[in-house]
Amino acid sequence: MIIHVSGNHEKYNDAIRQILLNKYENRVLILDLDDMYDEYRKNSDHHSSYQSYVNNFIVNSPKPLILLGPSANLYRDIDIFSLDITHKFYIKFTKIPLKQRLSKHISKLLGKKVWTDDHTKTHVEKGYCIMNANNVLENISMILDSHLRQSGGNNARYVFNSYYLMPK
Repeated sequence: MIIHVSGNHEKYNDAIRQILLNKYENRVLILDLDDMYDEYRKNSDHHSSYQSYVNNFIVNSPKPLILLGPSANLYRDIDIFSLDITHKFYIKFTKIPLKQRLSKHISKLLGKKVWTDDHTKTHVEKGYCIMNANNVLENISMILDSHLRQSGGNNARYVFNSYYLMPK
């Protein structure tokens, strides 16, 4: 089982990782694709591509795997959409970041696209569920609880407090 969480805000990925690690401990593997890329750059002989490096890791994963990221700049080094992902989530923000709002206004004034890092449309086309961070976390928990229950893994009942990720 592979779960992928994408979105363009590292704060949520870090929070999701910590909450899931606290709940599931060693019963799942949680990997940040940005951290994995740094590891690849340090330790790889670079004879294989980053894509191959990730693919090999996924194939050999003995546990449910949760992939976080990558950041927008790594999309050129990995085709995340080619991976055999079973559950896909994209964190959509309720508030548009100032940089993105300004770029939309500047783009209108100049008559051309200046900047954007909103990959929502692409993710929708690739079958991702678009949700806020709290809903992503709750869905991942339900999926993992069900999977671990079916596979005989131990799972404790856990209630997520929404303040961990997004203020009301």
